[in-house]
Amino acid sequence: MSQNKEKKAWKERLGTTKVRYGSYSAAVSVVVLAILVVVNLIVSNLPGKYTKFDTSDSSYYSIGELTQSIVGSLDMDVTISVLASEEEAKADSILGILAEMLERYQALSDHLQVAYVDPAINPTFASDNGAADASKGSLIVKSEKRSTVVSYSDLYQVDYDYSSYYTTGSPTSTQSYDGESAVTSAIDYVVSDTLPILYQLTGHGERSLPASVEKQVERMNIEKKELNLLTAGGIPEDASSLLIYCPEKDLSEEEADQILAYLQEGGSALVVPTLTGEAHPNFDKIYNNYGMRLTNSLILEGSAEHYYQSPMYLVPEIESHTITSPITERNISVLLGGAQGITISSDIRSSLTVSSLLSTSADSYGKELTGGTVSTAEREEGDASGPFCLAAAATETVGEKTSYLVVISSEALLDETIIERFTVSNADVFLNSLSWMCEHESTISIAPKSMDINTLTMTESQSRFWMILTMGVIPVVLLGCGIGVWAWRRKK
Repeated sequence: MSQNKEKKAWKERLGTTKVRYGSYSAAVSVVVLAILVVVNLIVSNLPGKYTKFDTSDSSYYSIGELTQSIVGSLDMDVTISVLASEEEAKADSILGILAEMLERYQALSDHLQVAYVDPAINPTFASDNGAADASKGSLIVKSEKRSTVVSYSDLYQVDYDYSSYYTTGSPTSTQSYDGESAVTSAIDYVVSDTLPILYQLTGHGERSLPASVEKQVERMNIEKKELNLLTAGGIPEDASSLLIYCPEKDLSEEEADQILAYLQEGGSALVVPTLTGEAHPNFDKIYNNYGMRLTNSLILEGSAEHYYQSPMYLVPEIESHTITSPITERNISVLLGGAQGITISSDIRSSLTVSSLLSTSADSYGKELTGGTVSTAEREEGDASGPFCLAAAATETVGEKTSYLVVISSEALLDETIIERFTVSNADVFLNSLSWMCEHESTISIAPKSMDINTLTMTESQSRFWMILTMGVIPVVLLGCGIGVWAWRRKK
């Protein structure tokens, strides 16, 4: 009898609302937990690009359209061997970023494989793959055509500025992650059939390219050689392009004719002239043949929206062109100094196309140099009026051949002080011009990603606007709101 009572009591307890809801909650919890386990198993097997999001300040782990194009179009197997164990790589500050990035590379193509090889366990791996000098942390990138090594130091850049040495006692440094550029360049190198050759003209007081730009040209898989026309007697047949960078003296008439003949046969040239105030008639002969004329006068900007601190430091408008489209997409300004104007002729032959790449505002003006300098930066009567073209690209197709000529009229285009101090697209204008002329799309540069705090660059008008807003308008509005609240409370 007592047992029956106990059973009846248990049935009554189990039938209560609390127990029913408790059982229901427990069952739902078990089902939800099972669903979460299944979803977690599915997600863990998905490619990293679908499950991992890049929230880093400079998007270290993300890859750009160029990388997606090169890796996504691979038609042969490429292996990237990282000379470190996977655990060591992910624990390292630089290789850890690289490891995350390489997961995204692998998701783009079945032809790309990434392997981690610990030199301590496999000490002969590097030498067996033709990279005996490769150090720990380096990458061996290999295809059936060729192989190359990306050293650990190539994955990042450290640039030093010694201008602060005398005030602080030590140079300042900036660090950038350059892994995407290094790896994509290596992949492009091992699968390319031919690589372009760039000849840099010498013998006229030309400047050397800054080391950082030299490195980027090398990353673009462009082989650079020096060329003295006086001794060479002409431009080599294997030249993909000719670079004339900041010459102090004019060409000889014979050299100008050799360059013109090279261009007319389908060659290409990039010229960055120096503003000396002296006439360079043989260079002018080349420019004029391609619908351009240099003013040989210093261009200054009268619009505060188009200069930085001084009218001499120009922030030009970026025109639409294949060369400038990657720059426009990134929305990063160009900062030029020591620039002269380029006039594009309206009367050119039908086979020739000339396009402006960079231009000043209508408020700009040009000043003639006296003894290589100007007496004042103020606008005076007789100064030439803008707008001016500061960079132009010309193309001409004759038969099956196409010639290219790009002129960028600022001798400070690649000034290291400007490039290192500011976030600007100066080097991109130069490198993209080389890529365009070499007709090698994949050589368009991939910019390093800063690992430091970037300096915000503003034009003079932007600086004034924010100063007035933060020091004038906002304090006045807040003060007005405070007075309004105080007056409202007094009335209550």
